[in-house]
Amino acid sequence: MTLFKERLESSLTDAGMSKVKFAELLEVNDQNITHWISRNGVSKGKLFKAAKILNVDPEWLNTGTHSVKEIAEEYNPPNTDKTTLTAVSITGKIPVISWTTAGDWHEIASNLQDYDADEWIPAIGSHSAQTYALRIRGDSMEPTIPNGSTIVVDPAIPADSNRVVVIRQNGDTEATCKRLIIEGGKRYLKPDNPRYPILEMLPDAVICGVAVKIVADL
Repeated sequence: MTLFKERLESSLTDAGMSKVKFAELLEVNDQNITHWISRNGVSKGKLFKAAKILNVDPEWLNTGTHSVKEIAEEYNPPNTDKTTLTAVSITGKIPVISWTTAGDWHEIASNLQDYDADEWIPAIGSHSAQTYALRIRGDSMEPTIPNGSTIVVDPAIPADSNRVVVIRQNGDTEATCKRLIIEGGKRYLKPDNPRYPILEMLPDAVICGVAVKIVADL
């Protein structure tokens, strides 16, 4: 497991931010950060704000581990009329589907009871009946969503700016996972990993749902 100092330095590098700027945004001084490094973790009062500034999972930042968590829910609560959702899933489980199937999920979801998924995961929390899960392939959404983890996707959640969405475009048969950015009337698809380029959302794009949870091994 990595040390907090290593995770902090890695996150600062990915964010292109200095420790001085980080401390300024967090409204602390250098001594606070030095103290966190010596105790190998952020104080609870500043943890979520620090994670938001660095755009990382707060649990990973503080402990180096991932678990089931809401994606950016702490600072990006879904703008959803929850009366339109149901807390009851199919036999209490969510189907894990392929990225190709996700691209056509809006057509399959109406017959969800007849869909024979190869794998199911337990339902956690409230979600719509069309909710599904996907295995992440690749590192374009790291550190927010690690390669190999599973995301839970709810098509009933509005795709607001800064939400992580599953989307298909450019005639692709497979969907992909990116962060939706809406600026100046235009829509962009932003990987959380800065090594990958930001893409413009094309006219033929179909949003297949909003990622609401990550399931990963500790």
